[in-house]
Amino acid sequence: NDRQHCQLLEVDHKDFFLVREQDGRVSTLVPNERELEVYKRSTRPEGIIMVCLKLCPLNKCPAAYVSIDEISQSTRLFVNVDGKPVTGVRKVDNCNILVGERGIRWGRKDQFQLDFHINGPGNLYVLKVSSIIVF
Repeated sequence: NDRQHCQLLEVDHKDFFLVREQDGRVSTLVPNERELEVYKRSTRPEGIIMVCLKLCPLNKCPAAYVSIDEISQSTRLFVNVDGKPVTGVRKVDNCNILVGERGIRWGRKDQFQLDFHINGPGNLYVLKVSSIIVF
């Protein structure tokens, strides 16, 4: 492995977006500026946001892994889109479409800010997002 072995660098993973309980609220802008530049669209997206999680080997995740399904339980995982709460998800294979108070559409615009927060003091919960797609 050519990666440096330093715990502080372990929050930057090229193959997934890591949300850790100990980091508090973490945010990402999708699509980012570079993606907007590369994937120029002729029309604005519909505002449907799909989040895919990194799969665990043999579908056996460690106890500290948080599932996106926990959004609807409102106890451990909290997600906001542009400051509005995600209230549930709709499963699509191994991915999840984010649902808010007004359904699956978050508005026609170029970018969306997603905020993730895991509540579980002392448990060191994690959520590993492999991709976020905007339709």
